[in-house]
Amino acid sequence: MLETVKTVLPYASQLLTAIIAAIAIIATRRSTKQTLDLQIKQRLWEQRVKVYVEIIDNAKKLNPYNAPTLEHMAEETAESEDSIPMLAMDTDSDDWHSFETRVDAFASDDILSLYQLWKSSLYEYTWITGKALIHRDPTSEHHEESIAQHEKVQEAVHEAQELLVEHVRAELRFQPMKLPKIMVKPGISGVQEIISVSKPGGGMKR
Repeated sequence: MLETVKTVLPYASQLLTAIIAAIAIIATRRSTKQTLDLQIKQRLWEQRVKVYVEIIDNAKKLNPYNAPTLEHMAEETAESEDSIPMLAMDTDSDDWHSFETRVDAFASDDILSLYQLWKSSLYEYTWITGKALIHRDPTSEHHEESIAQHEKVQEAVHEAQELLVEHVRAELRFQPMKLPKIMVKPGISGVQEIISVSKPGGGMKR
């Protein structure tokens, strides 16, 4: 019996050593995977922060209430043979398309939804501004209509911008907000008017 135990002990010791080594390898791999996951998440978050800063910056630049008045645009149109820009930034440029790619890649789904709302209102703003310039003559049949539409779409762009920036800032503070229910009036090229914004918890704008 004693001889049997003496014979088995070395094998048992080797087996125990192998088991401990296997456990150590598994633990190391798991730790390495967790470390890599954390590094990837950190890098993605850093990219998201950069994109969010760009969104806030571009939203401020494209604030319609900081844009030239229709009268000023009309004067520029009369003095220039070239078409004048309707927006402070060229949304057809390579830089803008690159920015949109980064938004699509790194923004959260909620921020992307609000970004699309803002972009849609910008498209409509461009269309309505052009229409208002064409009918800027008070004797034009569509003068009053186009001026009223221009005021509405200005407000829509501003509201969409405020919603977008508000939610971006909340995510940057690690306090994400739930998306509100938004009712809009569509136009020719995008959102012409934001009719109502119903925030979770019962808050209602307009």
